[in-house]
Amino acid sequence: MRVTTWEWLHTVAINYTGDDCLLWPFGRNSAGRGATAKPGVGWYAAHVAVCEATKSPRPSPYHEAAHSCGRGHDGCVAPKHLRWATAKENQADRRKHGTHREGTAIRHKAKLTEAEARYIATSPNAGVDLADRFGVSPSAISHIRRGRNWKSVQPRLDVAMLSSGKRGPSWGKLEKCA
Repeated sequence: MRVTTWEWLHTVAINYTGDDCLLWPFGRNSAGRGATAKPGVGWYAAHVAVCEATKSPRPSPYHEAAHSCGRGHDGCVAPKHLRWATAKENQADRRKHGTHREGTAIRHKAKLTEAEARYIATSPNAGVDLADRFGVSPSAISHIRRGRNWKSVQPRLDVAMLSSGKRGPSWGKLEKCA
């Protein structure tokens, strides 16, 4: 007898009480998470369905099913490893587990390295000069400096910089609000 993904989810995953990861044995999406067909809904993330069944309904549309094990990308659906978290909390978990992708990890075809992007973000040199030096367009330099691309390399504004009104490489002249 063939078992559907939804049946396996309800007979195995939701009733699983072990401490180890329980990996989804069926199809997965491009991020490695288990995918199931929820009756009346369509395709649904398996870890979300387990979290809803074992924890509570999603507290808000802004909450995500987060993994304490760091193996969501491997298809873990163990109820003990799941909880509701905000996107910010989930990203903090990913950084803690070393599974957060940033820089060249998500830009495998990037023309620039992370070090070059960091240099561009903080360089006092003209954008046109940097574009020529690194073989990219002036708009690419502008996007890095404005924080549209390579957000992970952006310089941090400190209180002294903000209060002094000094000009930085990518944030322009800062004015005090009345």
